[in-house]
Amino acid sequence: MKLQDVVFSETITKYRQSEIDEIGQWARDRVLPSPVHLEIGSNRGRFLLEMAELHQKHTILGIEIRRKFAKTLQVEIDQRELPNVHILGADAMLALPLLFQDGALESVYLLFP
Repeated sequence: MKLQDVVFSETITKYRQSEIDEIGQWARDRVLPSPVHLEIGSNRGRFLLEMAELHQKHTILGIEIRRKFAKTLQVEIDQRELPNVHILGADAMLALPLLFQDGALESVYLLFP
C-alpha cells in the first residue's frame, strides 16, 4: 500500500468532530482556576484523588481516554466532595490544544504511559 500525504488537522476534524465538540462543551460547562495541574491517563484515579486531597488549593484535572473509567472516577470525586479536582473522559491529544494556551499548566503528570 502506498502512503498518502495527510493533513492531520483536516483528518481530525473530519473523523473526530463529535469528540472535539464534546471536549468543547465540557470546557464551556466549567471554569478551572489557574494554574492547573494536569494528569494524563488517570486510569482509576488513585494518583489524581491523592493529589486533590493533599493539595486542596490546587486545581487538578485528569484526562482519561477510557470514558468508563472517567465516569466511575467522577462518581468518586462527587462522593468525596473534592471541588478542586476534575476529570475529562477524552483523548488528551485532542483535549490539550483545545483546553490550554501555552503556559497555562503548572505541572503535568504522565504516569505509566
